[in-house]
Amino acid sequence: MNLDKEVENLLLAVEEKTVFTDIYSLFYDLTNNAEFREICVPTNNEKIKATVTSIAKKIVKNAVISGFKSVKVDRYKLWHGVFYSDMRMSTFFYFEKLDMGLVSVSGPKDHIDIARFTVGGYSRCTH
Repeated sequence: MNLDKEVENLLLAVEEKTVFTDIYSLFYDLTNNAEFREICVPTNNEKIKATVTSIAKKIVKNAVISGFKSVKVDRYKLWHGVFYSDMRMSTFFYFEKLDMGLVSVSGPKDHIDIARFTVGGYSRCTH
């Protein structure tokens, strides 16, 4: 599948799907695309960082956030990145076009918390 189609599928999933693990599966497929990885540019967005780390601190009560890294893909107005929430791997992606994204925080024994968010709020799902 070409890159534009993969991103379009992810955009539609973020807007329409309610099973967050399905959405994240599409995101992980996208990040495995070499063409996609080549157009990622390391950069930071303080609003997105504040939003996703605030959510992580609600999932993992008062977590210490460390190792925050993010990239932007200008072509799709997409941000994504990783960080730790008290040593739990956390990932996120966010589409400016939708003002919507997902953040995940790993937990013990294959548990993962996933929250859909906008820069102003979020909804939570656990799996």
